[in-house]
Amino acid sequence: MNCPVCGQDCIQSSDDLVKSSAHRFDACPSCQGLRRDKRLPPVLDSPPPPCPVCGKRYIDDVFSHIWLILAEEKIISPASPLGSAGIPHLHPFMVLSTPPHLPPRSLILLTHAIDKHVAERLMAEVPELRGVVRDRHVVPGLSCGIDSPVFHTHELVAGCDLHAAVFPSPAGNIVVYQRSSTMHVEMPRVFNPKLLSVSRMIERAHPVTVIDGCSGVGTLGIAASLAGMPHVILNDRWYAAAFWCAVNISVNCRPLDLDDFSWQIDPAEFSAKKIRRCPVEVASASGSHARLEVWHGDFRCLPRKISVSADSLCVFDPFEKEDRRGMEKIMNDWKKSTGSRIFIP
Repeated sequence: MNCPVCGQDCIQSSDDLVKSSAHRFDACPSCQGLRRDKRLPPVLDSPPPPCPVCGKRYIDDVFSHIWLILAEEKIISPASPLGSAGIPHLHPFMVLSTPPHLPPRSLILLTHAIDKHVAERLMAEVPELRGVVRDRHVVPGLSCGIDSPVFHTHELVAGCDLHAAVFPSPAGNIVVYQRSSTMHVEMPRVFNPKLLSVSRMIERAHPVTVIDGCSGVGTLGIAASLAGMPHVILNDRWYAAAFWCAVNISVNCRPLDLDDFSWQIDPAEFSAKKIRRCPVEVASASGSHARLEVWHGDFRCLPRKISVSADSLCVFDPFEKEDRRGMEKIMNDWKKSTGSRIFIP
């Protein structure tokens, strides 16, 4: 599918993205970059040039260029540290052994107090940028508790804020796409305790179905399917999570051995109802040995829509976990109503 943000070909299959990105952020033998202290303003009069051979720039040089423009536009002061220029979201995020050298259109900038004019100037003058997002100092999505009717987003000001992430799992790579403005971003790492926890629980419990109750963009549910689960249900109350979860199922069809992906509702309907309580099925995919379903709604209402047997396993991973008593009540209620296991990875 074309990118729903910019209409371009930003979305690749997981296999194609992993192959094309294997050396995306590597330095060539001619690359030179200056590692800078993020707590200090950079000392420079003009933008650092790219490598004359490969055309990439070290990430600190790219941010020095961004810092110069923001200082000229009086968004930040000349005494501001380099770190005040913003937060980098790479496309794609992946496990890196060294700081990246950035090719064109590989960076989404999350920054504050920026208007459209400055954002468009950044896009025109900094070739590594693919999008500029105004940081509203919030956590995008339903970040105020599982029952909260309140949601937050950042704001895309220029370009495209869609990026991918490559998560290594015990059963292979998982590629997920999401927008920087609408979802909390998790960084891939070599050791991911949540992915390992899901894999180990499946080995111990031998469930028939795994339900990813607060799925986000689908990483844990896809990991469960890669681990050999024949039936996985992914669900989230937040529209952006459910939408990109469905897209990510289609992106990972090949490693999941799926050949029949379909939308159950028009994808354009997602933005009309950002938070949903009564779940609706939005997409599904199947193959010779597996079936995945994506639902949009409150996972606690899923048993009214689907059959949840005692040999199911529910993965419960909400963003907010500070309310321990509330989490325990939700888990106990699920056990009582379904007879199945539920755990926090």
